[in-house]
Amino acid sequence: MSTLDEIVLNGIEHAWTLYIPNTTKYFDLPDIASIHMPKPMMVQYCREDRIFPLKGQLKAHEKLSNLYKKANVPQNYLGIFYQKPHIFDAEMQEETFNWIEKCLTK
Repeated sequence: MSTLDEIVLNGIEHAWTLYIPNTTKYFDLPDIASIHMPKPMMVQYCREDRIFPLKGQLKAHEKLSNLYKKANVPQNYLGIFYQKPHIFDAEMQEETFNWIEKCLTK
């Protein structure tokens, strides 16, 4: 995940679904993701991602962290940064499954 401004500023053309006209006047991708609050959310960020710029990832992570804190459920947000390109490999999948299991058994 990234913020839309960083995706657009870097001229990245990804999924057309990210480019809803005038979206950034009202909200950004982390805002949309935060609709899920207060339920648990895990976001895996890849520092070498060429689709989602690191600066936008950091901004998205900060925004989600702050929103979950403001909702008094900071423990329900987990943002993990990997030194990897845009990928969802076995290590990340294992961490995801473990996190989901942990959330379901609370």
